[in-house]
Amino acid sequence: PAAAFVIISGHNNFEYAQTAIRFGVKDYILKPINQKDLTDILTNLTAELKKRQLHTTEIKQLSEQFDAAKLKMHNNFLEQVVKGTFKAEDSASVNNEFLLNLQPGIFQFLILKFDCRSFDEDVPFPTQLYDRVQANIAKYFESMCFETVYSANTAKYHVVLNYSPANSGKLQQSLQCFLDDMELICKKYSNLYFTICKGSAETDLSRLHISCENAQRAQRARILNRLDMIIEPPVLYNSGKDLN
Repeated sequence: PAAAFVIISGHNNFEYAQTAIRFGVKDYILKPINQKDLTDILTNLTAELKKRQLHTTEIKQLSEQFDAAKLKMHNNFLEQVVKGTFKAEDSASVNNEFLLNLQPGIFQFLILKFDCRSFDEDVPFPTQLYDRVQANIAKYFESMCFETVYSANTAKYHVVLNYSPANSGKLQQSLQCFLDDMELICKKYSNLYFTICKGSAETDLSRLHISCENAQRAQRARILNRLDMIIEPPVLYNSGKDLN
């Protein structure tokens, strides 16, 4: 695709040249070849290819800058939700402020948590698992959600899913597939477990912090339950007494 073509031919046929141009050939040179003409053509093509390469590089740099800015805004959005400072006036203003694509439907907060029952300080945490989590978020959630927002923090992911009520059943199946996939990966490492902590499914964006609080409650409750499971809301327990 990045190649530039010049046809050198002994056939002075206009239809040949016309067909060549239709196929994207840059020039059509008749024999015998004039050295100056050939040099001029090659010089122009070199300049065109360099210009195209520079344009591609600039587009790539702008795309990377936009992705970095978008990631920063998404992290800021999640941080506000977790801290309880997020205020939702309407989805349009939230979308503009945080570069999101939230739509009317269900808003749900998840916490994806890695745990080790015993920790060896000499063995670093397998950071390649982060890539697997991100790939699975894209694989199992993005196709059925209006918007998927997530951030990683050491061994924990915060995730916000925005989806249609019609996809509630499919989402539950996807969560189980996600968990099954991560369990297979975790079996390769001793004492490593993966838990999905679900917040409540809210139909009002202003109640997203409630879903987050429920997910945090589920995260704490994992200590009293199994680690390798999906913990559903509501989670009822005396946090102070039971956890102690």
